[in-house]
Amino acid sequence: MAMLPDEWFEGVEGILTAVEALDLRPHLAAIRCPTMIVIAADDQSIPPRRSLALAAAIDGAETRIHETSGH
Repeated sequence: MAMLPDEWFEGVEGILTAVEALDLRPHLAAIRCPTMIVIAADDQSIPPRRSLALAAAIDGAETRIHETSGH
């Protein structure tokens, strides 16, 4: 990480800011293909409760928890 240029971190910050403002919830019910939400049990970036809410909003979505993974 120490070798990455400042521009890399600025780019990541821009992406995260854009994603945080993006609300796709009104569109999730329209998903009709088989969907699986994979949750990393030790994810410090996206709390499992958010992934579970995503799965609940997609009809028929399955969830799997990977017990030994982080983001």
